[in-house]
Amino acid sequence: MPIRMENDDVDSVDVDGLPPPPNKDRTIHLIRDPKELLRYGVCRVRLPAALDCDEWAERLSHIPLTAMTMEGDLEYPLYQNILEQQIMDDFPFDAILQEDGDETEDGDETEDGEEAFQLPSIPYALKRYFDVSHPSEQLRLDDAFGVHYNLQQHDTTGKKHQDPSDITINICLQKSEHCQGSHVLFHGIRSLPNTTTEVTVQQQEEQKLQLQKETEEEVTKTESPQTTRFFFLVEQIPGTATIHYGNHPHETTAMQQQDDEEEEESHDNNNNNNNNNMMDCHPAATSRTNVILTFWYTDRESDVATRSCYV
Repeated sequence: MPIRMENDDVDSVDVDGLPPPPNKDRTIHLIRDPKELLRYGVCRVRLPAALDCDEWAERLSHIPLTAMTMEGDLEYPLYQNILEQQIMDDFPFDAILQEDGDETEDGDETEDGEEAFQLPSIPYALKRYFDVSHPSEQLRLDDAFGVHYNLQQHDTTGKKHQDPSDITINICLQKSEHCQGSHVLFHGIRSLPNTTTEVTVQQQEEQKLQLQKETEEEVTKTESPQTTRFFFLVEQIPGTATIHYGNHPHETTAMQQQDDEEEEESHDNNNNNNNNNMMDCHPAATSRTNVILTFWYTDRESDVATRSCYV
């Protein structure tokens, strides 16, 4: 059963490939505004110039011959551990947490006279929204791996889980033009420092009412956003990353290819690029490539070592 999804740019649409919620009429929001996303516990950031997204997307989209062990290796998302492979020891890890001078999130004014929001750097976001004043000293890189999805794979989803990390940085290197879906679906809300809680409280109250309808039981006022059954989708945008707490449950939704009507419209609007369109619509060309970095705190207690990842 498809789930209704809403976003600010288009009318509500049905999205296949998502797990059915207890109430099939529940709406799942695709949060595109980075300022609003902060209120749900996720921060979108820009990437350092030292990271060449095109180069690393190409390198991580092919399985090394030395790692190919059986015929089924290509049927599921391709995971490659960057830390353990010597051929990938030139990944710019140092640049991820490196300071790049003073900055703010203030930008030029929009047509409405409001100030535009500029994506912060990774170090700035960690300081402001995750209470990590010295990222290179207070965080230790525990794991780093690439994951590549394409429509030739039998399954392009990822089960609901928590990360074995205190903080996770999810870098989107590449997502093809004809790729639809393949979002990250978060369960519940996390509060971040220096963000307004107005939307969080509002959404929490909405979820309490929803739970009352479903279970016909009283929902206590002490229920926290972490335990409410609220879902939201985060789009994977090439050239950006998202930061979230490792204990924020999430999953990956199914990848889809642009439907026939949209593809035909795109074809009509680009008559001079027929050959390119045909190539882009090939299942292997409909793809997404990300790098996941997981960090542990070095200066405070953590439950990572005892955390159950699949929830």
